[in-house]
Amino acid sequence: MFPEKLTTRAQWIVGRSQCIYRIFPTSALPSKNKEDALALLVKRWAPFAKTGFHAVWFDNIVGVWAWDQDKVDQHIEEVGVQAISTLPESVYYPKQSETVACWQASVDGGFTFQLWNNGNLVAEKWFANKPADARFTLFLRSIEQPTANKLDWDRLQQLCLHATDSNTTERLSIPWGAKSKNWSIVQKLPWEHSLLLFMLCCLSAAYLWVITSTVLTSISLQQVKDRSEAAAQDVESILTARSQAETLNNKAASLIELIDYPSQGAMMADAAKVLTRHTLILKGWDFSGGSLEIISEGKVNTLDVVKEFEKLDWIQSVSVSSLRNNAQNKFTLNIQRAG
Repeated sequence: MFPEKLTTRAQWIVGRSQCIYRIFPTSALPSKNKEDALALLVKRWAPFAKTGFHAVWFDNIVGVWAWDQDKVDQHIEEVGVQAISTLPESVYYPKQSETVACWQASVDGGFTFQLWNNGNLVAEKWFANKPADARFTLFLRSIEQPTANKLDWDRLQQLCLHATDSNTTERLSIPWGAKSKNWSIVQKLPWEHSLLLFMLCCLSAAYLWVITSTVLTSISLQQVKDRSEAAAQDVESILTARSQAETLNNKAASLIELIDYPSQGAMMADAAKVLTRHTLILKGWDFSGGSLEIISEGKVNTLDVVKEFEKLDWIQSVSVSSLRNNAQNKFTLNIQRAG
């Protein structure tokens, strides 16, 4: 996460490694209050306690970048600037108008893969290192393409496996995905103080108008609130119907994450060798992402077992604890991500 420049005000750019991206079909949104309905969808999809997001509307789809807003607020406070806007790094990449796949070098390290279809950003994902073809193919199979102009599998695979490579980290001066292009220009003007004084005069004049229109505004806001509540109820019913599909998609994403770790078969074979050398019996095995818990039975010097586990190249660290059964111990292994 980084600001464009260190001044008292800054356009805050969220590094691509801190974002997740997804498209939503506009057909899943009500004809009115689309942005409110989209906010509800994003809140249900993003895995953050407080979610910040930026949306760009394409043909029949809307692309959404989401990030941990608590983390962004913490960084902004540490730098000591006033963020006039928060945008993802991706909107500073060159916008593609054709059907292409490309790799972009991320400013905060790693590479960002983009798939464009007729000027629509269909898929985007950040990788710390460019993945091998087998892993990359699994990612391609998880892409949710819009119904319109959907690419067949052969063309999708051919296009993505031969994606163009951009090694430069230069960015656009004006983001293509911002709602307004004027704010980034205004920020750089040398007469900011005069502009601020002019804005204060306009606000003073507007204050008189606000007083006279308070009653009418209150009535209008109540009507908008009633419509928003009705739209929210409609969206909730739609989201409930889609919950099963969302659950399956999350499970698929979890399986893709497991690709970064060694297979359980390989880990079990290595663990069995260590336990056998110390005449231990395997009583429990629990693997959850980056952590593996092994319960063994048999009297042993646990320090010797820990040292042997730490020699395995896929283990980052090992801890051990005794269970109520004096002959049983629980070894907790933190798994090292592959490559």
